[in-house]
Amino acid sequence: MATMVSFAVNTMIGQVTPIAMERVAWRYYILFVVCNFMNAGFFWALLPETSKVPLEAMDSLWVEAPWFVPIMRRRDYLEELEREVEEKAGGGKEVA
Repeated sequence: MATMVSFAVNTMIGQVTPIAMERVAWRYYILFVVCNFMNAGFFWALLPETSKVPLEAMDSLWVEAPWFVPIMRRRDYLEELEREVEEKAGGGKEVA
């Protein structure tokens, strides 16, 4: 779906750009500037950072992350994740 939408939007941009450049000239570039800032805001506000998060923890990260990500305390989440991993690793060992 994402690839299909990307190709459709790119095709639309390719078809519209020559017409827009004739009619509004340099002001057409303002559209791209606005779109880039909107994309940056979307990624900053809604998508949690996944670097250094183990693959096994991705499900819980996406489930537990708040809707507005900047309010999430990443350090607390990673510390809780480390505790869970230690508990699972320690649970399989037998104490003599």
